[in-house]
Amino acid sequence: MRSNKAFTLVELMIVISIVGMLSTIAIPKFVDMMRKANEAVTKSNLGVLRTVTAIYYADHTGVWPYQNMDVDSDDYSLMSALDDGAAIAPKYIRAVPAMQTGQRLLIDGLSEVAVAIDGGTFDYDTRADGDQAAAWVYLKDIGAWYVNSNELDTKGVGIHTW
Repeated sequence: MRSNKAFTLVELMIVISIVGMLSTIAIPKFVDMMRKANEAVTKSNLGVLRTVTAIYYADHTGVWPYQNMDVDSDDYSLMSALDDGAAIAPKYIRAVPAMQTGQRLLIDGLSEVAVAIDGGTFDYDTRADGDQAAAWVYLKDIGAWYVNSNELDTKGVGIHTW
């Protein structure tokens, strides 16, 4: 007598369909969790930049970083063009952190800063100099940091409003 220890084609098809259904549920959740994690990193980095700026302000008796520097006629200059971040790095922070939004944005993975004047023309995603886009926007007159993006986060809030 012959013993049959193999799976039938129907059993294999059922298992494959169950795995397929589970993956259609799990993969979008995983992608959403990764994006939320990247947003949390960006919010944390934004908090660090704001704290560093407050410490600088306290150390320099009421003067914000770059407050007394002139910017280009476009109401902003890239920090790399001003002093490459020497006002805050390395004394207050090792380096300006790179942007991590979890989206496919031009600024993702960049650490460039647009040093802008408060009240100037301010269109998010337009702070670019050639092929280099700024990930962060720093308003030098009031010491405020923002993310340079008009995209929405996972909660439907504008990233530039964090």
